[in-house]
Amino acid sequence: MMMLILSGMTAGRIFVNSKAFHRRWIEFVEAQLEQRGVHVALERLSLNLSGGVMAREVKLYNDSAREQLLASLDRVKVAFDFGQLLRGVARV
Repeated sequence: MMMLILSGMTAGRIFVNSKAFHRRWIEFVEAQLEQRGVHVALERLSLNLSGGVMAREVKLYNDSAREQLLASLDRVKVAFDFGQLLRGVARV
């Protein structure tokens, strides 16, 4: 039984860190921030062992055309309000 649980957790972690999964989440996070006037480009989202979501190679832009780079960050911890997310209210 324990082996089944561990293999399920491992498969889930592999799926969460896959390109297909993270591309969809990157687009979601970028769109939500864009609606709030924050223009970003994220290279990768990954699930951290401490239970958080880490965004890597984050670039903040001054405009929606993404021509004027304001800042470039190696890593940023992304916090989601999962309760609101499950109810369909997107808040990043």
